[in-house]
Amino acid sequence: MKINDYTLNQVKKIVLNKHDSFWVDYYDKITELCEERSYKYIIELGTAGGISARMFLANVIKQRGHLICIDAPGKYSITFPTNYQHGESDYELFFGIEKDFTDMNISLDELFSYLTYYECSAEQVLNNDIKIKKIITPFLKNVRKKTHSNYPFLGLLFDSYDLLHIDTGPHTYEQTCMWLNSEYVDRVRKNGCILLHDIINPDTHEGVKKAINNFLKNNNSKYDYSELLLNSAGLGILIKKE
Repeated sequence: MKINDYTLNQVKKIVLNKHDSFWVDYYDKITELCEERSYKYIIELGTAGGISARMFLANVIKQRGHLICIDAPGKYSITFPTNYQHGESDYELFFGIEKDFTDMNISLDELFSYLTYYECSAEQVLNNDIKIKKIITPFLKNVRKKTHSNYPFLGLLFDSYDLLHIDTGPHTYEQTCMWLNSEYVDRVRKNGCILLHDIINPDTHEGVKKAINNFLKNNNSKYDYSELLLNSAGLGILIKKE
């Protein structure tokens, strides 16, 4: 089944009604950005429960692209229990993606031809660490019962990406600077986009915004920068110039 405007709206309703996420505030803007610029290949650092991943996944299916999600085990990861309204952990919430999309008559085989998930740190992916635990269907439902090491590591899959989303805890200045000066940013194509979440979140002590400002001091001629301040988290948008 091909994702169309109707199913994009269905995903939006799922994000809004089922998961009650602040990402709903950004859904239309991000979808518009992806459609206007035909963004097909997206990589997300810090997937957590996969609310933003649902939004990106709907868009890459429509564009016939691919989404890579990366999150590390530990406190700031999908293995860390959180207080979602259904009492799910981030891990359980992420893999609820299966039901959310199959309820829209999208088969699992089709769905996960567009999605790769790595349970590891983003540094491990850059370093081609062979110990990375890769998770991909059709094994998702029973993944905790299986041996991860049998899955092949495919690395970043593509030479370039249309969109990079950075949302890694603990959102410090140092951590954000590390990502902005990494191969992840280098692989974003011209006219591509880097999204940075939590630029005004009081819990992050403005570390993300400070890192963006520092990055732009040396790269202002290479990027256009704007902000979406639709809730208490905020979203920074860097567009790599032609």
